[in-house]
Amino acid sequence: MYCRDEVEQLKVVRLASWRERYGTQRSSGHGCVRRLLPRTKETRALVASLQLPESCDWGCIRPPWADHADLWLRDGHVVAYTSQPYNWNEEKEAEVAAWCMQLRLAVAFSHDDSWHHPGGTTVVTICHPRHPL
Repeated sequence: MYCRDEVEQLKVVRLASWRERYGTQRSSGHGCVRRLLPRTKETRALVASLQLPESCDWGCIRPPWADHADLWLRDGHVVAYTSQPYNWNEEKEAEVAAWCMQLRLAVAFSHDDSWHHPGGTTVVTICHPRHPL
């Protein structure tokens, strides 16, 4: 395990590394997976058919497993949603992959890049397949 100073330093380094690798900046906007989806009739019908629980008054989609969520921008456009949940395992990965498949979104998992709580969280990165990171 890391000592407090090492953890704080690792957080800064990992966050900077992630941002640089993908050429993104953190959005100050509301963290919502729906913002990755195209605004079309087909998408609205798909989301309605899945009967996903809405997590706020704006009809946002926030996965039940999400924790420490952020939206990421490139050139002013939302390109990714990240979450850094605790206690991650293969069963949760399969659940998230299936959830993303329903929404036609791409997902990646990294156990080594987490900046929220290095060593204790996993970075789940979701993006639209037409706009990969």
